[in-house]
Amino acid sequence: MYVYNNVLNDKECEFLIRYFNRHYNNEENTGNNFSRILTLTLNTNCRTVSWTHWFHIRVNLIRRKCLRRVMEEIPLKLQYDQLVHWPSYSFMDSHYDNEDTPWASICYLNDDYSGGETVIEDKIIKPKRGTMVLWSGRTLFHGVKEVMGNRYTYTSWFEDRFG
Repeated sequence: MYVYNNVLNDKECEFLIRYFNRHYNNEENTGNNFSRILTLTLNTNCRTVSWTHWFHIRVNLIRRKCLRRVMEEIPLKLQYDQLVHWPSYSFMDSHYDNEDTPWASICYLNDDYSGGETVIEDKIIKPKRGTMVLWSGRTLFHGVKEVMGNRYTYTSWFEDRFG
C-alpha cells in the first residue's frame, strides 16, 4: 500500500466535485452502498461512457496528474476511473477486487464529513483532501466505513502493464 499526500490541490479537488455535480445523470449506482458514480474512461472492458467526459481538457489534465503519480511507483495500465459521490449512510463492505483489476487507487476530493475512512486490512486511512492511496485490491481486504455528510473521491483501477 502506498499513500501520497498533496497529489491534487484544493482548486483541482473543487473542480472535480463541481464537474461531478454538473455531469452526473444517474449513470450507475452500486447496490446497497448508495454511492453515485460517474465513469470517466472511454470504452473499457466493462463500460462505455459519453465522449463528453473523455474529451474534457481540464478533467483529463487532473486525471493524468493522478495517473502519473501512480505510474511513477509501479508500471501499471489504467483500466477505468470514476468520480464517486458517497452521500450520508453510504459505505462499502470489505472485499477483494476481482482478478481483472489487481490494483486500485483512491484520491480524496474533500474531507469535510465524518466517517468514510478507507480500511485496508488492519489499517484505517482517514480521508484528507488531495491525498491518494494505491493498493493491491486483489490481495488486500478493503472497504469504506459509513459516511456522514458528502464524500467525493476520484477512484481508479489498474492492471499490471507487463503481464
